[in-house]
Amino acid sequence: MISGKKIILSSMAVALSAGLSTLYADSISSHPSLIIGITVDGLSIEQIDRLKSQFKSNGFNYFLNNGVTITDLEFGTPLDAAAAEAVLQTGGSANINGVSGRCVYNPTTHRVLPLLNSDSPSAADENFSPTRLLSSTIGDELKISTDGKSLIHSISPDASIAVISAGHTGNSAYWINDVSGKWTTSTFYPDKPSIVQNRNRMRPISAVLDTLKWSSSKETKGMGYFLRFPKNRKDRYIDYKATPLVNVQITDLAIDLLRNSDIGADEVPDMLSLSYTLQPFHRDPGVNYNELLTEGYIELDKELARLMEVVEENTKLENTLIYLAGTPVTSRSPREHDRWRIPSGNFYPDRAISLLNLYLINKFGNADWVRGYYDGYFYLNPLAISEHDTNSREVRLEAAAFLRRMAGVAGAYSVDDVVTGNVHGNGDAIARNTRLDTVGDIKVDVLPGWHIVVSDLQEDSYNMVERSGNSTAPAFIVARDLEPEIIITPVDARCFAPTISSLLRIRPPNGSSVPSLRLK
Repeated sequence: MISGKKIILSSMAVALSAGLSTLYADSISSHPSLIIGITVDGLSIEQIDRLKSQFKSNGFNYFLNNGVTITDLEFGTPLDAAAAEAVLQTGGSANINGVSGRCVYNPTTHRVLPLLNSDSPSAADENFSPTRLLSSTIGDELKISTDGKSLIHSISPDASIAVISAGHTGNSAYWINDVSGKWTTSTFYPDKPSIVQNRNRMRPISAVLDTLKWSSSKETKGMGYFLRFPKNRKDRYIDYKATPLVNVQITDLAIDLLRNSDIGADEVPDMLSLSYTLQPFHRDPGVNYNELLTEGYIELDKELARLMEVVEENTKLENTLIYLAGTPVTSRSPREHDRWRIPSGNFYPDRAISLLNLYLINKFGNADWVRGYYDGYFYLNPLAISEHDTNSREVRLEAAAFLRRMAGVAGAYSVDDVVTGNVHGNGDAIARNTRLDTVGDIKVDVLPGWHIVVSDLQEDSYNMVERSGNSTAPAFIVARDLEPEIIITPVDARCFAPTISSLLRIRPPNGSSVPSLRLK
């Protein structure tokens, strides 16, 4: 016999279950059926404004006219594309999300390895994973909110960005292999769409490059051909991926997935993340920098228009939330011609290492005190510090003081000062964008206009000089019921992930540290 109390409790449980089901159904129905997240490395609002009269109505102008425009997402300091992508996807800076840059330097072996594949340094591309991405992402939180039903896919020329945007719960992440030129994924992700395998077999990128010539268009009124990628070109695929030409491949694969897979096909929201580039190509001294930049924007506008047409055809734009977010333009540019008489010079880290080592020998005793240099940091030898029973902080301070006296050096700081924000400029931002486990001991900034010559072989072909870094990029959000507006006040880039999450009615990523924007 069932007591009256048990009957009441059972009825309450049924009612609660029904209520939760209704809430879940309401939550699903309030989502868009598809989220397309587009990031563009090197995007500039100034260039968009300059060229918008030449853009198509459903390319960049679609975002300008139909969405929220944020003119300046502020990343705090210049970041490479991987670190900036991690900020956009997690809402946290490097000291929280774990990604301070695409690569990490091993001062013992003098090898530079991708951060997201550095745990297995002899491994192939297939061993990339988000293990060292320490926060959840927008896609992760969407997947969790639908109990695993959402499909999460990402496409990028770059492995690190593909993995970051796919996150920990992604179905697939695809990028272009540096050696083979094939679309590649990681064993970490479960899905291997036949669409991608068919493209590798039937329409390989290698065949495209055999005859590809990037020529000036009538819009730029340029002269001659920009670039070619013949079979005998060294680093053929790496060079190709560093140009806006690769953007065509991203759109092609995205269209294949939209037309021939289940993504966006039901009421459960799915997410497709795409990564394009507009960073200036600097590996060929014969190209016209400004002409190439203009050409890149015009061509990407065409790719965005192609993508929008297919989204409308398959999912309908009103059922899609689309964001387009830039990552900062590189802080380096080609050296100006001597006739302009802009102050310039060369800074040689190898020579600095030799001189610094002699100074530290004279100060603390005979040893190999300096292990190497990478990406603005000098690395000291902890074994030498231990063997001479010296204070590591004192050695770092002495080394920084010595380097500050070298020609071309604007500032030199110990890592102790970096992580406490005790540096020139935006100290708090520098601190939060720094990871102690991936940086060296002394940070060195060179003067604007100076060229950092990593090796003598690179001086001619990579003659890029430093500029005061721009740490902002624009962003656009288009969604149903979201009124167009322009936000010209600089906005912390860490608010982007919680803002997108708020529009999707899901939790922000667990590393989000600032509130979302309140949009109309």
